[in-house]
Formats: sequence, structure tokens, C-alpha cells
Amino acid sequence: MILQAGSRQRRGGALLLTYALPLFIALYVLPAHNLKARYDTEWALVTGGSSGIGAALSRRLLAAGINVVIAARDDAALAETIAGLAAAYPRRTVRGVGVDLADLAGTSYMDAIAAATADVRLGLVFANAGWLPMGYLADTAGDAAAAAVGVNTLSGLRLARHLLRRCRDERRPGALVFTSSAAHFLPSPYASTYGASKAAVSHLASSLAIEGANVGVDVLAVHPSYTRTNLYAGAPSLGVLGLLERFAATPDDVAAATLQAVGRVPAVDLGVYAYLTRLVSRMIDGAALTMTIIPFRGLVAPRPEGPPPLAAGGK
Repeated sequence: MILQAGSRQRRGGALLLTYALPLFIALYVLPAHNLKARYDTEWALVTGGSSGIGAALSRRLLAAGINVVIAARDDAALAETIAGLAAAYPRRTVRGVGVDLADLAGTSYMDAIAAATADVRLGLVFANAGWLPMGYLADTAGDAAAAAVGVNTLSGLRLARHLLRRCRDERRPGALVFTSSAAHFLPSPYASTYGASKAAVSHLASSLAIEGANVGVDVLAVHPSYTRTNLYAGAPSLGVLGLLERFAATPDDVAAATLQAVGRVPAVDLGVYAYLTRLVSRMIDGAALTMTIIPFRGLVAPRPEGPPPLAAGGK
């Protein structure tokens, strides 16, 4: 018993040192970043920047003296956001690129983004756009599930290659930030595509953080807890969403922490849900956790009032 207690204490101490301490230092001890100076740039690209976390990131970047290119769906929200930001920050430049990140081929949106940033010294890329199909996978319409993977994972992959190549060829530093999600720490029934695609994003980011060091590009994966954004607009009625709403963060909270963590850690968890589920995933085997959840699946299943719709939107 004494040996077991000592072993648990050692594991707890190792977890504190390798997980909690770096996050605490990055978020609460180190001073605020000067992104312009660190990355020698005045330009950032933000996908999904017409609302939610993306819009909050754009505002904070502009306030820091960095011009922003917003790539998002070509709709009224994009036009309104650009107009509002341009009015609020008249000394900075805000460009809009209307794109469809659900295009699995990717050629059209990457061509448009490359053209919109060809004449600037692009040093910061925020792969933030997200699409959350909720409900039973069998009930999703057409290629919606595959398109969600395109938005959540493939678009970030293509943007990463674009920035890494530019920084390598132009011999200058940069930063690449993925808005992932704490949703993938545990099984994500009724949001399976989202959880799986975000798991891929986080793994990609951890690998690129090592590759990026070769060319001076910092890489960060951000794992927010539930955040009040359009991502959940039109979502089916899920009991778990009502619970998470009580602890929800604002987009600006997430944006502030994201910019604080860039270049300091390769991944950052934000919010109570993220902290707790990360710890649970480290303490309990994944297969055992899945088997534990199965008998209680009805607690998080969509309400039976009709076919589960799709929720889509920028983060």
C-alpha cells in the first residue's frame, strides 16, 4: 500500500510538472507577446474570422498593429465583420477572402488565399474555421461528414504547408495556430466527425511543431472548452450542451489566451472542461472509457423531437 501511494504521488508530481506547470507559466506568468517583433511581420491570416473566436482573434491582432486577412464564407457576416473592423481600426488593413473551405479538392480556396496574401509578408496563420455536424452519423445528409473533415482538418493542413514553405523560402520566422478542441479528449458520440477531425488536427500540430522548428515556425494547437460561438447554431437538443453552457467561455477569452500561448507551448488547454477531460483521458484507458460510457449513452443522445440537423459555422 505504501509503495502504491508513493507511485501515485510520483505520477501526480510528473503530471504537475509536465502538464499544469508549463500551462500556468505560459498563460499567467510570462509577459504579453509582441507578435510583430517576434515574427517580424505585420500580416496575419485568420480562417473562420467572420464570427466567434476568429473575429475575436482578428480584433486583438488589429489592436496589436497587425493587418488581417479574413478567409471565411462569402456571406453577409463576412462583409459586416470586415466593415466593423475597418471602422474600428482605421490605421490597419483588413482584407476579406470569400472561400468555401468545405471544398475537398482545396484548389479554389488555396488559390484565393494565396492571391490575397501574395503581396504581403505573411507571418501568422490561424487555422480557426470549424464545422460541427451533430447527431447520428447515419442521419447526416450527403457528404456533410466528409465536408466537415475538409473544413476542420484538410484546410488547416493546406494552410500549414503554405506557411511553412513561405517561411522556409523567404528565410523568416512565423507562427501557425490551429483551433482544435477539447472534444477529442474523450469519445464524441453524436459529434463523431468533429471529435475525430480535431484529434487529427492536434496530432498534426504536435508533429509540425517539431518540423516547424527547422524553419523558425512556432506551432500551437488550442483546445478550448465549450465556447459561445455560432459553431453550435442549429445544433440538436443535447443535454450535455446545456450543462457545458454554464461554464462557457467567450470568444475573446479564448483569443486572448491563444495569443498569449503562441511560441511558448505547442498545445494549450483552456477551460474547466478541457482540464478535466484531459486528466481523465490520461488516467483511464481509452477502450475502458468507451465501454464505461456505452451504458449511459442515452444521457447525451439527441432529443427525439425530429431528425438531427447539422450545425455549421466558424469558431
